Amino acid sequence: MTTLVTLESNGLVTEYRRVFHKWGGTFFFKDGLACSQSEYEQATRPEQLAGASPRGKLD
Repeated sequence: MTTLVTLESNGLVTEYRRVFHKWGGTFFFKDGLACSQSEYEQATRPEQLAGASPRGKLD
């Protein structure tokens, strides 16, 4: 499974990917180059994403 997050700031587009494999490997990328999990998580936090807000469980 692949998660793709595209961020734009001041006309500069940055693409983050998280690639999860069934056999257990998870890999992180920034603009096609490998990056650390912490770099991916910091850049894709909900408060970093414009217009996004975390959702709780719906009752």
